[in-house]
Amino acid sequence: MSNHNRVKADAFDTYVIYNAIKLTYDDSSSYDWFKYGGGIKKNKETFLKRKDKNLYYIIAKKCDYDKDIVADFFFVTLYNDPTVWPGKIENPDIWESFKKYKENFKVNFINEVVQVMRYMKVNEISILETLSSQQDTPPKLMELIYSGRFTPMVFHGINRGCELLDSWIKHEEVFKPFLDKPMKRLETFDKFIRKYSDYLTDREFSDIILETIMREDYTTAKKI
Repeated sequence: MSNHNRVKADAFDTYVIYNAIKLTYDDSSSYDWFKYGGGIKKNKETFLKRKDKNLYYIIAKKCDYDKDIVADFFFVTLYNDPTVWPGKIENPDIWESFKKYKENFKVNFINEVVQVMRYMKVNEISILETLSSQQDTPPKLMELIYSGRFTPMVFHGINRGCELLDSWIKHEEVFKPFLDKPMKRLETFDKFIRKYSDYLTDREFSDIILETIMREDYTTAKKI
């Protein structure tokens, strides 16, 4: 899972990757990392004159000068706010969660989806309320992901099993007053994270969700 053909990334490469992913997340931009492979025009001489160029060296070093890890770092840490200046990127929780997830997506997804199910039960939220909108309000799962209560990685797994995202995007105008970030950001993250979950089929994700619901219902019934 973690083996790949390593491509080295220096400070300038890191700067280019940062700008490409920032543009991909930008709701007003048509740039697409997945379509263009992260390529954008940036001048190295201009970069070397930047006062903050050392920040990109620090990030490259943090990511072991590995292009894939640098891209992962920015996809994860810019998810909440793609306008953040690299010197102020402080999102250790989601970065650590992501690193844990990518080593074994299936195991970590199962663990988190169990937490989602238990949260629903404790707060008396039905599966219908969790996955679909009620009276023009967003699905509860959307609120939980956007609030940071659960990771966008667990959303990706649920989306693979239930195909939620297209419907959510279709109704984005209705949800906009309740959202603190555009749906494009969740859609972009969903595309990015697939490279770590693609060894599982959509059916496997669907089975995990169904089995978790049944197991949690059985556990609850035994306690009554």
